[in-house]
Amino acid sequence: MDTMRLIFESHVARDGAIDPIGTGDLRVAYAVGFCKSPEGGEISLILKLMRELNWISYSRASKESAIGDLSEFGAFEVYHDFVTGTLPQVEFRSREAYERYCAGRTILAGSAEFSFSLADDWGGLMVERDDIGAVPYFQLVVRYGDFYGCLTEGEPPLIRPKFTATDEGTYDQHSVENGRIVDLGIPHCLLIEMDRGGSIAVGRKYEDNLGLLTRGKEYFLSENRIDI
Repeated sequence: MDTMRLIFESHVARDGAIDPIGTGDLRVAYAVGFCKSPEGGEISLILKLMRELNWISYSRASKESAIGDLSEFGAFEVYHDFVTGTLPQVEFRSREAYERYCAGRTILAGSAEFSFSLADDWGGLMVERDDIGAVPYFQLVVRYGDFYGCLTEGEPPLIRPKFTATDEGTYDQHSVENGRIVDLGIPHCLLIEMDRGGSIAVGRKYEDNLGLLTRGKEYFLSENRIDI
């Protein structure tokens, strides 16, 4: 807990007291340490924080909107459930939602399927079933006052990926590193675009077409997040 507090404080103060281990388009990653897995192995822990301070707010991240982070946690959960076999197919929550998406100004308006496999060439990031190492071992919301971060698995992964995850030539570019899905952010995640119903104008309802928003809400509940 103390290490994460220090990371938050240094990141917000921009004092350089703690060096990040990686910097992406949207986030900065910091090493936290290691913990034991239930199987007895060691899990590398990293804390991911938004680069821009006006985006690190917990109230922003937990908001049901096009700029919140709820749907990203939902997207990771869908990929996790797919590779573990819990979710055979991804599908729209209803025919009405599917038809509304297809009729709108959306990326897959002319080619979206009601039900599809993430292992097929569906338009976005693909991964083979059973490639469990392609998805982080876990993801948790961390709240520090009104600051927000994501605690997740770093390198080396507990489970070695099979390198089936590919984002080449898809909408989801820059999402895979070393065979692992590391980023499913709003700017480049087709599942999220489908979930919200295309580009979202100010004040427009977030559709939750695939249920990502509903899944993501669970991570922000007080009983499921880490408060430090």
